[in-house]
This record gives sequence, structure tokens and C-alpha cells, in this order.
Amino acid sequence: MEHLEAYAWAILKNRITDQQRKRSRRPEPMDIAAFEAALRDHAEDPFDVLADAIVLYEAARRLSERQRDLIVLRYGMGYSTAEAAALLGLEEATVRSHLCQARRRLARLLLQAERSDRADEGEKTS
Repeated sequence: MEHLEAYAWAILKNRITDQQRKRSRRPEPMDIAAFEAALRDHAEDPFDVLADAIVLYEAARRLSERQRDLIVLRYGMGYSTAEAAALLGLEEATVRSHLCQARRRLARLLLQAERSDRADEGEKTS
């Protein structure tokens, strides 16, 4: 087996999804603990931390499954690009490309969310 780790990763994801379906719950797309920890370092108010985590989680949820997986592997779990590529059975260049696209999409989604929040705040003060 040339890509044993990628095969094991796929099996693990499918098993978790199957178990969640059996419980009639929608599977969580990713663990956001790493994102929450990063946000906690930059915010003082716990409410702000929670609000930022929700915004980030919602934005990450809108990524494709592959992009989400790569973001979690690279930034959430700390794998290198080469390690993430080996785990998913992809070329390193493909991983770098998907990560670049995912970061751009996250940036756009977070900017949209920020603009939406500002517009909502403007309506409340009017």
C-alpha cells in the first residue's frame, strides 16, 4: 500500500461520519479548539472570543471538504505541507494550492462577516 496513511485517514473520516449519521446528528466539519485558542490570545473579553470563534467556524464551514481538511491538518494540528500531502495522498503542490485558495476564501468570508456586523451595528444605532 503506497498511501496507507491517506487510506487510514479516509477510513477514519468515513467511520466518524457513519457514527454521527447513526445518531441522527449532522457531523461536525472540524474541531475548532485550535482556532479558539488562537482567538483567546488576541481578545480580552470572553464574549468577543466566543463571537470571533463563531464567525471563524462559520467561515471555515463554507470551505470545501478538502480545503477544510487541509486547514485543520496544517494549522489546527500543525502538520507540515509534506505531511498533510502524504496523509491525504496528494502532491505537495496540490496541498499548497488548496491551502492558498482556502486562506483567500477564508479572508473573503471573514471580511464579509465583518462588514455585515458593522452594517448591523449601524442599523442598531440609527
